[in-house]
Amino acid sequence: MNSARIDPQLYWSLPGPRNFISRVRQNILQAPFLWLNMPVRVVPGTWTGIEEGLQQAHIIVNKLYIREGTDIAADLGVHLNRVRVTPEEFAHYDQIERAVLLIPDGDMGLAKCKQFAYDFYSAWERNQAPSTAHVIIGDRDPTIKEDRLQNGINIITFDGGLTPDEMDAYVALRMLEIPGPGSTRLTRAIVSEFSGFDAELAEKIIELDQSQIVSICDHLHLLQGEEQSRWRDPSWIYRSESLTNPGVTHVLHDYYLSQHGTPQEKEAADKRIKQRYWRACIKVITPWIEARRPKILSYFSPQIKALAASNGGKIPNTQNGRALEPETLEFNNIVGMVYCGNLTENTLEQKAAVKICKKVKRVRDDIAHLRMPNVNDVLDLISSMDSFLENSRYT
Repeated sequence: MNSARIDPQLYWSLPGPRNFISRVRQNILQAPFLWLNMPVRVVPGTWTGIEEGLQQAHIIVNKLYIREGTDIAADLGVHLNRVRVTPEEFAHYDQIERAVLLIPDGDMGLAKCKQFAYDFYSAWERNQAPSTAHVIIGDRDPTIKEDRLQNGINIITFDGGLTPDEMDAYVALRMLEIPGPGSTRLTRAIVSEFSGFDAELAEKIIELDQSQIVSICDHLHLLQGEEQSRWRDPSWIYRSESLTNPGVTHVLHDYYLSQHGTPQEKEAADKRIKQRYWRACIKVITPWIEARRPKILSYFSPQIKALAASNGGKIPNTQNGRALEPETLEFNNIVGMVYCGNLTENTLEQKAAVKICKKVKRVRDDIAHLRMPNVNDVLDLISSMDSFLENSRYT
């Protein structure tokens, strides 16, 4: 699966990415040389966002794409109505605030960008006259993980990662018209949890069929892309981990370990993958079940009230000997009370309600014990619950 394009307007409206643009705007006027420390593969739209930040600072921006054979001085000269503008000459520029944004294409292009920038900065340091020129380059240094002023160079570090809340917002807006399965929003929660901090991965998952998303643990191989080795090691430079979310690994790094790691690494990675699914279920399925509990239990209301009236207002609990308040009864209590004969299934609806309670119990027991529930059990529960309530008098 090829790289997916993000929704740039949505992504760059989120607090983290927007804060990066603000830092560019604020720092560009503080130093002539701005070094943007970013991953090897920047988030799509990053350079456009940087350009917008510079424009917000009322700076003329000349954006140059630099390849192995590019003559930067000649390309910059075009914008200044000259044949060529060397780094030394640009350091003496003193007209309207102007920035040259050097965007590298490949390692050789990056080397040219760095050389031009450092020659410019050296000349600027020697320049006694005021200058209104600025140079911005993108580089990657995995050891620098925060913004800093180093040797007079302003460094801004940005890995493109989103916080969990930002990812929830991104996915929710991207999937407004993609609910499900059934009356749940489990698909969205799975996309959000498995995307983690990576908006591009979110787009790749959204492209899958809903059946593939719901059973995503069996389809992670579809998301690896052509360069599987990228996921071998955790590194913010390769966006297999995030500075935004310290300690959180990329799901595709976990998947790589689950396939190629040591036995201990495989076990730990598989556990982390399943925890993502569990978190999606605890986020969506648990409240979804709880919201439907009164409707399901209402089929036994007359029997429950009668049982409570004959026991001092309490429901005898044969499982642990404690009496329960009628309003605190859970799905598993109904199953147990039917098994013990305290409740009877007198109607087809009551029989169907008990079957629902048993399905709920299987899924909730896994969730309660911090386990990923069986996907087929989850889908069966959603389908059965929706069908039952849709056709019941309590819809």
